[in-house]
Amino acid sequence: MKRLFIVALVLLVSLSPMFAQGGAETGKKQQTLTVYCGQLEEHAAAVCQAFEKATGIKTSSS
Repeated sequence: MKRLFIVALVLLVSLSPMFAQGGAETGKKQQTLTVYCGQLEEHAAAVCQAFEKATGIKTSSS
């Protein structure tokens, strides 16, 4: 009985990421990301610009 429980638990844990993918999106909506950073403002702006260029996701820093 204990072995069956462990096998079921391992199966459940291994399959759980399959259900965490999210739903299908209908249409494209713009994604935004707010970044809070304790670094120099110039450095944070450079990091945000590089992130936007690489991903296409708009950022705003605070």
